[in-house]
Amino acid sequence: MKYAITAATGHFGQLAYHYLRELVDEKDIVLIVRNREKAKTLFGSADIREADYDDVEALTRAFAGVDRVLFISSQPGGPVPRATQHQNVIDAMVANHVSFVAYTSFIQADKSVSALAQDHLATEKALEKADISAAILRNNWYLENEMGFITTGASRQVTAYWAPGRAGWALEREYAEASVKVLV
Repeated sequence: MKYAITAATGHFGQLAYHYLRELVDEKDIVLIVRNREKAKTLFGSADIREADYDDVEALTRAFAGVDRVLFISSQPGGPVPRATQHQNVIDAMVANHVSFVAYTSFIQADKSVSALAQDHLATEKALEKADISAAILRNNWYLENEMGFITTGASRQVTAYWAPGRAGWALEREYAEASVKVLV
């Protein structure tokens, strides 16, 4: 069985690769990256395949022979809309008959009023329409994203949090480990 991690050179992707190597043979791991040189520095002789979410043909080549994919969502705000990028990934997986995808979505994407949630919800619906077996990983906010707020409060400075009510966090590495376990 071949496992692929998209956006593998990003922080989440690097963590996921670390955890996946603990569960499967390294020869069964494919890393999908935008920058091959950066990937070689990070991952050495791993199976590195270059593809950008903007390029469906490159993605289609990169997913050749892959059975399961950890699909790490892209960052918003690029020249190609995130919903289009994600559709490109889905189209490439469909073309290669990928059997399962674990997708890093957004907490309560179907209910959230956050602008970040809409692209994730569109991706979830596109996966459903594509008829790929999928696990939707609605990760909460990474604790690391809140370090500025936490350190401000720890130094006894006046702080105000942006979310009303309760907020829940976990470490990014914990989400990466859980994602890989779902993938396998």
